[in-house]
Amino acid sequence: MLTTRASNYLKTLERRPSIPVKEVEAIIRDQGFPVFDPWLDFHERYAGYVDIIYLDWAIWGLVHEDSYWLTPRKADITREPHRETWYITCADTHPTYNYQLTDKGEFLGHPAKSFDTAVEHLALLWEFCHMGKVRPLTSDELHALALRSEFLIYISQFLVEEASGNSIECYMSDTYLIESVGGFRRGWVKINA
Repeated sequence: MLTTRASNYLKTLERRPSIPVKEVEAIIRDQGFPVFDPWLDFHERYAGYVDIIYLDWAIWGLVHEDSYWLTPRKADITREPHRETWYITCADTHPTYNYQLTDKGEFLGHPAKSFDTAVEHLALLWEFCHMGKVRPLTSDELHALALRSEFLIYISQFLVEEASGNSIECYMSDTYLIESVGGFRRGWVKINA
């Protein structure tokens, strides 16, 4: 279940028509691959949304009628040799963005325990940037904040659990949005007008 924040964020995205999930399931089976419920759930809920990534884009979904980076009407599925885990590409986008889901539903593109968590993370960024004027923190500023024990105590109160997981933690106060992966990785601060 997504938060209101994430539901509102999705309403801001363009959503294009997509191949129905039953047809996607048949396409995957016809290719000779197993089908996993987290994959079908993802496609049912998110196929067709257009995610703008800087000056690039990703169209969410497992199989696309017309696609740029993927073979139309085919699923891109792999499995590491001698491993149990299956991977499926879950967006028509440049492969470097690593839009893949595991058979358990973990999202690899922005490491998250599920695509819902990834959507919550995107929604958090969207909400913070729409709460007023903001700017990214420099790496020097992030390093200085990480060394201040009073700041660490302060920001720890603002963990956003639904947008965190799989080694990334997100914190959002009225002034700061911080992403931490074993240390501050990225952050933004509100600018007083």
